[in-house]
Amino acid sequence: MPSAYAWTITQDKICEGEETGVTGPSDAPQHLLEQLKDNPGSCHTFSMFDDDGELYYIGKAAWDEPAEGTEEACAGPLDDFGRPNAGCTYITWEDHPEWDIG
Repeated sequence: MPSAYAWTITQDKICEGEETGVTGPSDAPQHLLEQLKDNPGSCHTFSMFDDDGELYYIGKAAWDEPAEGTEEACAGPLDDFGRPNAGCTYITWEDHPEWDIG
């Protein structure tokens, strides 16, 4: 069963842009990946930080209606990419502080 969310890194603040354009998770539905690419204005913006508060990544996320605001979807970019790739410890969501995790 595919994921109910998808995300993309739009800005890589630590590796000179090397991770810009990375998408996930591996089972992200194609329609959500297309939404991220074709209509990023309709997506939610997130930022991921390390435990010292250093900004590592900025990105966009999209999800199907039932997943909006759920812990799984809001933690997805952090759990799928930020934490294992760079040791990020928290994620914040623009205009939705109630979705912040970490």
